[in-house]
Amino acid sequence: MQNKIDEIVFLKMRDAGEVLAITFRFIRENFKTLTLGILLIVIPFYIIGSILMISSIDGLWMDQPESQNLSSLGTMMLAMLFLGLGSVMLITYVNELMKYVWQHPGEPLPGVWHIWKPTRRYFWWNLLHLVVWFIVVWMFMLSMYIVFFLFMMGGIAGLSSGSIFIAIVMALLGIVSMLFVMLYTVSATLPMFFIATCEKTNIFSALSRSFSLMHATRSNFKSAMLTNLLAFFIQMIISSNIIIPILIIEGLIEYNSGESTILSGPKTFIKVFYGITYLISPFLYAIPLIGNGMNYFSMRERIDATGLRHRISEIGQQKDFDIYQYEED
Repeated sequence: MQNKIDEIVFLKMRDAGEVLAITFRFIRENFKTLTLGILLIVIPFYIIGSILMISSIDGLWMDQPESQNLSSLGTMMLAMLFLGLGSVMLITYVNELMKYVWQHPGEPLPGVWHIWKPTRRYFWWNLLHLVVWFIVVWMFMLSMYIVFFLFMMGGIAGLSSGSIFIAIVMALLGIVSMLFVMLYTVSATLPMFFIATCEKTNIFSALSRSFSLMHATRSNFKSAMLTNLLAFFIQMIISSNIIIPILIIEGLIEYNSGESTILSGPKTFIKVFYGITYLISPFLYAIPLIGNGMNYFSMRERIDATGLRHRISEIGQQKDFDIYQYEED
């Protein structure tokens, strides 16, 4: 059993850096349960999806019969279905693990199959949540593409009039606006899964709650955006350190074998890239999921102050005598 001083305080105001720090502390302390759960109940979906996706690449390659292209397109859709189911399983499992640790402070760390029970129970419910999330994200992405298209049209107009400066400015504004909308979409909508899990509410109320918490204060907005931005960079760094060395080794082997070169055998290169990407993605996606969950507690505490009210209510009681419990506060 963990010492009370060493327990993770969930309901606490934190900036983006502190949120990421507590995120990786949560991962470290629950590493076995988290990784085994992903390997046992999430990765199988991704393995099937990646095999189907890789097998569809040959059929969709150029100079193939139309019937084979259609068959490969169906295989790709089936692959996307399995990858989507894996994503739902990952979201549900990570959320239930965080919820358990939050609601059972000081108790022994949970096992995989203990978290599997609520994961299995709420899997189909979160599948419906993912459909709603995709619809909301699609609307934001549509507006992003429209804004990007308008900036590009402005850049083309500037270029046609002989002003390279205007073309460059419009192109940069288009890229920045696109990245901003993507970051805002993730920051405003992704926490709705964890809110629905913790507050036991329907997905539409959770989505509204996610937006309201993010926009309640300027600190909440900055923290949400910075948390997801930093999590994105961390994902990119980790994935690059794994994928790039393997692809370089693969390219050198193909080049030195004499059978094909890196340029003449691109299908193998792409297959390896997809395979590695899909297999490591569940572990990388867990980082922003946990980070957004921790940021939810921070935003909730900043607005609702539930943890503060609870600590105030315990002042003067016998269990309040442990001075170390309040040293940091």
